Amino acid sequence: MRTGNISSLSERDWAAIRERRAFEQEERERQLLAEDQEQYQAYRNGLDLEQERVPRAYRVNHLSFEEWRSYTDPSIADPVVRGAAATNRALLLKVRQDEANQAEAERNAAREAVLAGQRDNEWKAPPANAPGQMSLDQERNFVREQARLFAENNSEFLPSKENFNNILEYLWTQGVSTPHQEALKAAWLRLRELGLIEERPAVEPEPEPAPVQEPPIETPADYVIEGFDPETQNPRLFTQREIWNMDSNTYRKAFKVWGQNRPKFTRGYYS
Repeated sequence: MRTGNISSLSERDWAAIRERRAFEQEERERQLLAEDQEQYQAYRNGLDLEQERVPRAYRVNHLSFEEWRSYTDPSIADPVVRGAAATNRALLLKVRQDEANQAEAERNAAREAVLAGQRDNEWKAPPANAPGQMSLDQERNFVREQARLFAENNSEFLPSKENFNNILEYLWTQGVSTPHQEALKAAWLRLRELGLIEERPAVEPEPEPAPVQEPPIETPADYVIEGFDPETQNPRLFTQREIWNMDSNTYRKAFKVWGQNRPKFTRGYYS
């Protein structure tokens, strides 16, 4: 056996290592495939056994091996546990998909019935105090007021003429000729569920204005400031460039930063 630093391995040695690793990987995949095929057959046998007394029309079809295997978790080493987990996951998703398909089929059937002017067996009028005997004008005023209250209390509802007509026509088909606002809301929600209501357009938020960046104020080098000559103490003008080149002692003399002219700090600055 060759020993020593790994950097001393030749290209031939590396090729041999890569070939061995590829062979081990192929063997592992071959073993996983054989184990999964065995557990897949167990899944088919178990499903057939459970459905022996189920009418053929209601039996669940087998998943293909590729579909079933897509639910396996290769990190589970035990083939039986891995297969059982895959079967449970596949059956659970199948049930959920069947339930979703059934709900969608029922929704489509109800939608077609409503469009055909038939009664909706899934809708029930909410309990409320029905108005007493009213004249035709009183009924119209009542429905108009209830529609106003309904639209006012439901901001998501689009109070278009088409929406109100659809709701009133739906309620009339359900046997509600003088609806109160609760009935109007219930009908709106049902028609919304069936996709028979025009929705209010989504309001896009206005973009925030970009912050205004003030351009930096630069002091020109030739800007002049009144001061005193550091040697003669006579008044004179200093350019900004001269001030930039001053040391602290010259600056104090030029602008008399001493005595009463020194900056004063009080406790208020630090409170």
